[in-house]
Amino acid sequence: YPWAWTEGGAPNEAQLATLGRKFGYFNGYSVCQPSQCLYSATGSTDDWSYGVLGVASFTFEMGTTFFQSCSSYESTIAPNNLPAILYAFIPDLQPYNQFKFQGDQLTTGGIHYDWQYRNFNLFGEAAMDEDGGKAFISGLLISIDPRIDLAMIYRNYGKDFHSLYANAFAESSTTDNESGLYSGIILRPVKGWTISAYLDLFEKPWLDFGIDAPSNGIEMLAQVTYKPNKILEIYGRWKDESKQQNSTLNDEPLDYIVGVRKQNLRFNLSYKASASFSLHSRAEWVFFKEEKISAQHGFLAYQDIIYRKLGSPLQLTGRVCLFDADTYDARIYAYENDVLYAYSIPAFSNQGMRFYAIARYTITRGIDVWVRYAQTYYTNIDVIGSGLDEINGNTKSEVKAEVRFKF
Repeated sequence: YPWAWTEGGAPNEAQLATLGRKFGYFNGYSVCQPSQCLYSATGSTDDWSYGVLGVASFTFEMGTTFFQSCSSYESTIAPNNLPAILYAFIPDLQPYNQFKFQGDQLTTGGIHYDWQYRNFNLFGEAAMDEDGGKAFISGLLISIDPRIDLAMIYRNYGKDFHSLYANAFAESSTTDNESGLYSGIILRPVKGWTISAYLDLFEKPWLDFGIDAPSNGIEMLAQVTYKPNKILEIYGRWKDESKQQNSTLNDEPLDYIVGVRKQNLRFNLSYKASASFSLHSRAEWVFFKEEKISAQHGFLAYQDIIYRKLGSPLQLTGRVCLFDADTYDARIYAYENDVLYAYSIPAFSNQGMRFYAIARYTITRGIDVWVRYAQTYYTNIDVIGSGLDEINGNTKSEVKAEVRFKF
């Protein structure tokens, strides 16, 4: 535990030593400050994590040789250290996460139903974990006309419900502490035109990260799409989300929540210029407003050019993107093409330009090569990132290469 660069004790030396002895209880290892029992080391991850982020940091010196055999690791090292590592994963209890799962074993059971009758589909699922936490979701899909589709989904996930691998419909990324009602509609009034919209009302009956009180919110989206043929598609989208979070202005020990609102306006065009070339264009605006704070704005525009000729071993994809966002709250996300099995969805804030180019070349029937180069240039900052990722400059470049062999 810190420090490794000096023999002087860290400000939380006593607490670090106590937690270290707890780890040592599980795996039988000696516990010490590296500079006092092993050797001094500068630039260690432990020192940086503790000194910069304030995280209680530890390193487990595992094994007996530099290159440990797999059999030794699997039979001795891993079983001896697993209890200590699991103990380290126990989260620091805070009011908002006191109902989160703790332990190394969980049993959850559930039932589901799915009933269809003509253009009517009713479905849902109910589940309960071993401690009595409950969750329920039910949905209804109706096609009342070839031009009109409706959807409704109700969900209620208890604050004490636990399911480690669930991925259910929700405002947040977890299936707990949320209830809500979603309704959506798709209209096809005339050939080539589609209108889609949804409304989602949600509530969090307990605290959440960065929200120190029960909260609620509403999210709306409307999109109009025009696709007269296979070579042209244009759509406009408006999204409006209002919810609650801790005030960023509050400097008192007790946080209070305020309303925040974020609106997105997007115009998108896809055009297949020829059998080999496709163009994708987008412009997007963001408006973010927190109570008692001035509105923040963001803008992004990009142009894609894609070359894919049937029978050619070479494929090319390129993008030029301009962005300008007042703060990180007004950031805009944009999906990017990448090498095989990889993806990129960067968040754009500050001001600048980004471009990337991807080339794929099929050498033979079983060998493919991908190369990707991307660069972001900022016009309003001179330092990018922080800590170990910090770049002293306003330009960040990325290079990726991949080779696939098929047998």
